[in-house]
Amino acid sequence: MSRLYESINKAHAEYLKNKSYQKKIHDVKNIVSDEQPVPKELQDELRSFLMKDDVHPYLKSETYDILLSLNEIDMRTAAAQKMNEVLGGSRQRMKQHL
Repeated sequence: MSRLYESINKAHAEYLKNKSYQKKIHDVKNIVSDEQPVPKELQDELRSFLMKDDVHPYLKSETYDILLSLNEIDMRTAAAQKMNEVLGGSRQRMKQHL
């Protein structure tokens, strides 16, 4: 009977741990949907979830999807900045020639 209670306690502890992971993932997901910058510390924490053995596979999948979204946002922002640099440089050259 004690093995049964040990298994129940272990399962409950795992449930609580995954519940806390789920809350963190949900919080970051809300930030991503607003397309606000996500702090590097949160991104690193999400990446660490992918490495942990005790994170449920579904939560790992959610984490991976969020990280892909973050990468996409970062790439779009970088591309827009690069475009502004290129356009700004070409405008300055045009002004110099005039």
